[in-house]
Amino acid sequence: MEHHTMLNNYGLRQELLTKIQKLPDHQLSKVLQFVNTLPTLPQPSTQPVPQEVDPLSSFIGGVSHGDLAHNADAELYAP
Repeated sequence: MEHHTMLNNYGLRQELLTKIQKLPDHQLSKVLQFVNTLPTLPQPSTQPVPQEVDPLSSFIGGVSHGDLAHNADAELYAP
């Protein structure tokens, strides 16, 4: 499947069609049954998605304490 991740959608569709065309007739119904079991995702909306308000966003900059993460690794992982 890694090979398919490198292809664009058009290339992927073309490869699938080529492979389906090479299948014997008696296997086509199996392919159709499989495809019908795949979930179909709704198309992305063109409407802007409302952003949730982050409760911490109003707190950003609310403290002037300096660099709180200064030497955090040394404090957390000191032997």
